[in-house]
Amino acid sequence: MTTLQAALARLRWCRLSLTLSCTSTHARRRVPGKPLEPPLAVFEAIVKHVNARCPSGPVVFRVTDRDCRTLRLRAGNRFPIEILFLQADQERAWQWLAALDGYLTEAERNFLREGEAHVAACSPSNGDPAAGEELCLEFLTPLPFMHSGRNTHLTAATLLQILEGRIARLSGTTLSLAQEAPDLRVLSHFWEYVEFPRTSSGSGTSHHLKGCLGRLYLRGAEPLMPLLRLCEQAHLGSGELAFGMGYYRILDPAPGFTVERVFDPRRLAGAAERVTRRLADPALPTPALLATEAARDLRRPPGTGGYGTLSGRVVQQALFEAVGPVIGRALAAGPTGYLINAAPDKLTESLEKARAAGFAHLHRWDVADFYPAIDPLPLEDRLRALLPLADGPVVDRMMAVLRGAPGPGLDPPSPLAPALANLHLDDVGQYLVARGMRLVRSAADFMVLGRTPADLRAARALVGGMTGAAATASA
Repeated sequence: MTTLQAALARLRWCRLSLTLSCTSTHARRRVPGKPLEPPLAVFEAIVKHVNARCPSGPVVFRVTDRDCRTLRLRAGNRFPIEILFLQADQERAWQWLAALDGYLTEAERNFLREGEAHVAACSPSNGDPAAGEELCLEFLTPLPFMHSGRNTHLTAATLLQILEGRIARLSGTTLSLAQEAPDLRVLSHFWEYVEFPRTSSGSGTSHHLKGCLGRLYLRGAEPLMPLLRLCEQAHLGSGELAFGMGYYRILDPAPGFTVERVFDPRRLAGAAERVTRRLADPALPTPALLATEAARDLRRPPGTGGYGTLSGRVVQQALFEAVGPVIGRALAAGPTGYLINAAPDKLTESLEKARAAGFAHLHRWDVADFYPAIDPLPLEDRLRALLPLADGPVVDRMMAVLRGAPGPGLDPPSPLAPALANLHLDDVGQYLVARGMRLVRSAADFMVLGRTPADLRAARALVGGMTGAAATASA
C-alpha cells in the first residue's frame, strides 16, 4: 500500500443530505453602499452559525450539482444541500440537523427545511480507474490558488501543491505527489476567473470570493484518481475547510469544449449573421476593399476549400469564435508577452515597462507579414496538444479548411489567420525569451526588445528569415 493509499484508508466521515427552500426573495443582507451577498456566502453564513451552536469539527458544504453562478435566492427556489462532517459521527450529524432546524425557526430567516434528511457514513474509495487518458474537473464553486501571471493559469506543480495541502488538512499526512504523477499536464485555458463581492458579517468590511470556475482538463492524472475522487467530496483549495470553495465534479470521459460551440446550430446561425452583416457594412472603405475581401472570395468555385464560399466564411467564423479565445488565453499564460485584445495604450504600457527594465532596442513585425511563410500543417500537433481530446473533430475541420487555402501559408482574409500565426510564432518567442530578450505581442504585432543591438541582430536573423517583409526598427 502506497503512502497515499494508506492516508486515504484512515479517513472516515459522514454526510448529511437535506433540502432548503427559500421563503422570500432574498435581499442578501443589504448594507448601504455595499454589494449584495452572493448566495454561496449566504449558505456559508448559515453553516457557520449552526456549527457555532453545535460544534462538530470541520465541515464542508455544497449545493449539490449546482454551478454557484446559477444560484438565485428567490421565493420558492429549492436547494439540495450536502454537509460533510470530517470528524463527527452520525449521531453528531443528527444533532447538527436539530440545531439547524432551531436556527431556521427564528425570526427573519428566509429558509425552511423541506422533506426528509438523510445521514450516511462515508469513506473514500480507491477511485474508479480513469475511462480515458484525459479527465475533466468541472468546478462549480471557485477554486482559489496562488498564480503567477494570468489569473487562470494553473500549473501542474501548483495543482499538486493544492492536493498535498488538502490531504494534509484532512488526514494530517504530509505527502509529495510529484513522483506519483510525473506526467501530469494541466489544461487551464477553458475556465474563467471570477470575483464575488461580499461583506464580512463580523467587521462589516468588504472583500471578494476569488477563484476559477468551469472546466479544468488533466492528462496523466490516473495515479491521482483516489485523491481526486476524495476531493470531489471534500473539495479543493487552501482556505477554510468550513467553506464551500473548490467544489468540482469529475467528468470522465472528458467532454470536448470547443466542439460544443462549433457545431451548435444556434452558434452557427450567429456566426452567419455576423459574416453577412460585415459583407453588407456600408462603412467598408472602398469598393476595391469589397472586391478583394468579399466579392473575389465569393466567386471562388465551390469545393476549392479555404475561405471562398459564403458557407466557408461562416465555418471559419464559427471556428474562430470557439478556438480563438482558447489560443489567446494559452498564449497569454506563457512567457512570450502575448496580450489579449490589446488596446494601443496597453501595448504602450508594456513597451514602457520593458524599456524601463533596460530593453532599449526594438524591432516590430506585422503578424500578417508571416502568413505566406507559415505551413499550417505542423499546427495540427499544436492544436491537438492545446485542445481536449474530444475536440478532435474541431481540429479535423480546421485542418480541412487550412488545406483548402487558395495559396501558400495562411489565407489573409480568414479570421483564423492571426490566432494561428501567433500560435506558430510562440516557439520562436520562447526561444528569444530564453536568449534574454523581451517580447510584446498582440494579434497584429510581434515586437522584440533587446538590451543591445546584437540582441536585435540575432532576432532579425531568426525571425526575419520567416518573412520577406522588413521589420520596423527603433532604438
